[in-house]
Amino acid sequence: MINSLKKDVVEQVREITKGMDVNYSVDTTGVSAVMKAGVDVLGMMVFMLQLPLHQIPWK
Repeated sequence: MINSLKKDVVEQVREITKGMDVNYSVDTTGVSAVMKAGVDVLGMMVFMLQLPLHQIPWK
C-alpha cells in the first residue's frame, strides 16, 4: 500500500517497481497533487477523463 502521508508517492512507486515507470495510474480523488503524482510515475502517454459531479440527463 502506498501512503502519501509518510513518503513521496513517486519514490514509493519507483521502490516497488525497482526504478521503473508504471503503465497505468488511476486516480479517483480529483486532487491535483494526486493527479500529478500519477502522471509523474507513468512511462508513456497520459489520458485523463473527468466526470461531472452531477447526473447528466441522457436522451
